[in-house]
Amino acid sequence: MDSKVLHTLFIGLGTIAILGLEGVLESRLSRFRPMQRLETLTYDWRVNAAADGASNVSTNLAMVFLDDRTASKLETGTLRSHRIYGPYRTGFPIPRYIHGDFLDLIRDSRPQLICYDVLFAERRGDHPVFPLPGGGVIESDQVFADDIRQTGNVVLAMTDNVLPNALFRDSCSQVGHISAEPDFDGVLRRIRPRVTTRLWHEIFELTIGEASGFPPEDAIITPESIYWADMDAEGGVERILFEVKLNGNGEFDVLNSKFDFGPFTDEEIIEYFGGSRYHKPFEEITYWHLGFIMAAAELGLDLAKATELDNPPRLEIPDQNGLIYRVPLDADGNFVIRWKLRVDSPSITTASLSDFFDTLSDTAGFMEQWRDKLILIGSNATGNNLRDISSTPLSSTDFAMMTHLNVANSIIQNDYIRVTREPWKSVIFVMTVFVASLISLKVRAPYDSITILGIAVLYVIFAFQAFSFWNLWLPMALPVAGGLGLTHVLNIGNRALSEQKEKSRIRKVFGQTVSPNVVNVLLKEDTSEIQGSTETITTIFSDIRGFTDMTDSLESKGYEYASSLGLKGEQIDSFLELQTRSMLQAVNENLSIQAETIKIYNGTLDKYIGDCVMAFWGAPTADDEHALHCVQSTIASHKAMLKLNVLREQENRIITEENRRKLEDGQIPTPLKPLLDMGAGINSGKAIVGLIGSTRHISNYTVFGRSVNLAARLEATSGRGRIRIGETTRNQLVASLPDFDRWLKAHPPTFLKGFSQSIPTWEVHWWKVPESVVPTPEIPQDVEQPG
Repeated sequence: MDSKVLHTLFIGLGTIAILGLEGVLESRLSRFRPMQRLETLTYDWRVNAAADGASNVSTNLAMVFLDDRTASKLETGTLRSHRIYGPYRTGFPIPRYIHGDFLDLIRDSRPQLICYDVLFAERRGDHPVFPLPGGGVIESDQVFADDIRQTGNVVLAMTDNVLPNALFRDSCSQVGHISAEPDFDGVLRRIRPRVTTRLWHEIFELTIGEASGFPPEDAIITPESIYWADMDAEGGVERILFEVKLNGNGEFDVLNSKFDFGPFTDEEIIEYFGGSRYHKPFEEITYWHLGFIMAAAELGLDLAKATELDNPPRLEIPDQNGLIYRVPLDADGNFVIRWKLRVDSPSITTASLSDFFDTLSDTAGFMEQWRDKLILIGSNATGNNLRDISSTPLSSTDFAMMTHLNVANSIIQNDYIRVTREPWKSVIFVMTVFVASLISLKVRAPYDSITILGIAVLYVIFAFQAFSFWNLWLPMALPVAGGLGLTHVLNIGNRALSEQKEKSRIRKVFGQTVSPNVVNVLLKEDTSEIQGSTETITTIFSDIRGFTDMTDSLESKGYEYASSLGLKGEQIDSFLELQTRSMLQAVNENLSIQAETIKIYNGTLDKYIGDCVMAFWGAPTADDEHALHCVQSTIASHKAMLKLNVLREQENRIITEENRRKLEDGQIPTPLKPLLDMGAGINSGKAIVGLIGSTRHISNYTVFGRSVNLAARLEATSGRGRIRIGETTRNQLVASLPDFDRWLKAHPPTFLKGFSQSIPTWEVHWWKVPESVVPTPEIPQDVEQPG
């Protein structure tokens, strides 16, 4: 498998693993939820976009506000009643008898349902009592309870641990829960359709409840007893504080001596509790959310017959005619609220509680507008103790009442949020990882990033449209930021590392043979895509003269020469090996000098062909004086070789003296340093330049063409220690530096192999070129210096 494909595959799997780990961390760490935060943020954007100008809303929803205006009238005594209990001069919380007056006022309007988003958990003995016409008095709580009972369609609110007081609970038609747990970011997006809570026997409130320090919610329940205890650090029971024994049927005895009923007799106690001595300590009762109760009243749903099903998660609720309403839930069994209604939505009928006590209300037809409405009563007052707000997708300071109305509206209008189930979320995510990986493989930079961005934008638009038209909550953060974004970023990082690795490889391959600026040009290119191009360049072929003869001499005459020195057996073999090493070292030193001068004059070293060097100027970096620089480099090489040969002659004289002593002592002599000369051919002209070779292995950046062939032919005829150039090179050389014509010697036109016409050539008298034009370079450090 291709390495690029393999790397992309690993990156895709790595993305899946990284985000899988992130998902595990999100489930364990409440604060570390970057993907969930981004997803809920995009969801809230969709909710707001869909809510603006939303249709498909119910028109029979109504709200009555316990607001600042009501509070002001209560405090000033200007809130009057048609009954004997007013005018009122009080403050918040509103006394219960005022709620009773409200129910008495609205009863004749025949609203479909009256729901309180207010808790009535305790009786208020501090509220005033009122005389009755026939004598006696009535408490404020009793006024409210009587009006609840007479109205007949009042729903009271409860939370997980707080139920309406038994007086009100026994009077109302239903109890609905208003508990709502916001998501991890504090925004309310879903509610539990129903909760199951324990309704404790009233004896636990009368004798051992909150006032005695044994609240029922802290009780430890076993089949044998109910008890309260001090717990140790490990969660074990340290000491039982209070215990009520249960019989085999799980019932307690109301005549238990631990219950204190004062002077009442056993018979009176039993009679008070319905004529039975044994009772269940509690009942487990299911309470539906207030919004569900409102919708059920409108649609005639039988919530008692609702069933919860899986695959997909949903509630199935029959109506009075047997028609089944299917309400989708999320994976945790929660109802995702379809937020559409705002507090100022024109479809909602609204009024202040004080409006109902205005004597002008009836004359304006005020009461008639509440007929058949689903009325929700709650607080929107601004005081710290009165303000009841929640953070929702529509507003960070939305009134809590709006939760129940949006739940009701969603069910009434059959308008539900459909959450993408987990298997499909995974499929979408994996598909985006695949798409991002495929684009990274098939599309070049920067078009891959543009393509990824385009796909991300299209997906976001589609997700918005799916929400607006189908109420489908498609995941957005994981596919876009994770599948597309993270995968692409990792591929970019991998590409950068690969390119850096490739650049290091190119530096290693070219760094010792070409000038640094040539390497930099190569590194700026995509070497896999460099195509051949026609450029005007100057090419040189430089060969060591006599090298072939010397190697032949080593093979054919080496043994004879060694024998003449008096060497025998293994001594001859050792001498021949030393002589071969010396020759190879000398050649490498010559090539090193040429490579160094090529780099000095910004040329490109193409290759070594045995003892021959091929190089060119004018590519890959543009060079207007490529002919001049090539000739200067060649002259510098010849000067350096001349200098080296002079040093070798000096060293050979020393070696010769040492060898006499070695031979006298029977030692193997040291081979003399070979003196090498070069012949060079230079020509300028157009040539094809580019990388040639296998895409899977190291390619060679080279040149070829007629002008290159001519340079090779000139080298073959240049002779020992000579530099021969073509006409084009001569013309460009003189154009760059006119004085050079003084150091050139014209040759008669010559017929060269492979060329049908005679070629005019010139010889460069390099030894005449002054140091000011071409200084003698330093011998490279890797060349062995005579000692």
